[in-house]
Parts: sequence; structure tokens; C-alpha cells
Amino acid sequence: MDKLEKLKRPHKLAKPNNVKIDTSNGLTLVRRWQRTNGAWGIFGVAFLPLGWMLFQRNLPNPDALDFLVLVSIVIVGILMTYAGLAQLINSTTVSLDAEKLSIKHGPLPVKANVTVPRDKLKQIYTQKRVRQLGRRKQVSFELLLQEHNAEPQTLMADETSRDDLQFIVQEVHKALIKTRM
Repeated sequence: MDKLEKLKRPHKLAKPNNVKIDTSNGLTLVRRWQRTNGAWGIFGVAFLPLGWMLFQRNLPNPDALDFLVLVSIVIVGILMTYAGLAQLINSTTVSLDAEKLSIKHGPLPVKANVTVPRDKLKQIYTQKRVRQLGRRKQVSFELLLQEHNAEPQTLMADETSRDDLQFIVQEVHKALIKTRM
């Protein structure tokens, strides 16, 4: 069962090391993922030779089950490698200008990019999520966007760094206030 808890806005937070800010033309904030805990996925490449060896073992008489096992191992290997590379090289760019707020993830596409017209933006905030996994609890944080007359939209989920997300919220709020004056 998930327990959601809205987090209070922090007092002035320091810029995290994995975040770059440019305020010359509105706000552009780039946050590198660089999650080494997901880098294990790169070893998914090891599944590819394993699948090939299993396939060649029965090459003279391959049956449907052997082919299914090979395809499954190759798919798992490719997905693990893709996920691991994304964890290492991807970044999230948050841009706020006079017309819109946009959140883009890349260079490897993983999550949906979001663009919201500025006049529809009601609130951006962080939320704590606690999941019960057997006997232990898993705590993660989300960045959410609330538009006028709409359900909250998750921009970033399963983040382990509360400070990174709250820093993003802090900078977006500052930019919104600065440009309204």
C-alpha cells in the first residue's frame, strides 16, 4: 500500500553537484542522473552471449522452446543494457520561459516529456512516497505538477534525493516570482 505525503517547501537549499543552472533566458536547469545503482544494467550485455550459446547448443535441431528462450534472453539483455545506460548518461532539463514550463529527459528516451503553458501552471511540488515491500519500507520522492482544473501530473518519480527535487521546486518558484514582477 502506498502512502503519499506532501512535503513542505524547503528554506533556501544549496545547489546539488549534479545540477547546472542558466538564468540568462528564463530558467534552464539540467540535472544529470548519474545513478550508479542502475549501472548494473549494462551487464545485461552478458545475457547476449549466453543466449547465443544456448541457441548454438541445439543448432542442428532447434525447437520452438529453444528459440523462445533465446529471444527472451536477448530481450532481457537489451532492456537491462538500455536501462543501465540511461541511468548513467541521461539528464532531465527543466525550462521555464515567458510562455511555458517544460521537462525533457534524454538523450535516451525513457520518460514522457512534458510541456505546460505557463498560464495553466498552478503548482509544482515534491511528494514523499512510502511503499511497503514485505517487512521493509521503500522511501522515494516525486516531482509533481498541478495544472488548473486537472489532476496532478508526475514529472519525475522514484527519485532517491529529496534535496535535488526540492531544489528544482525552489528555483522554479523563484523564477516564477521574478518574472511576474
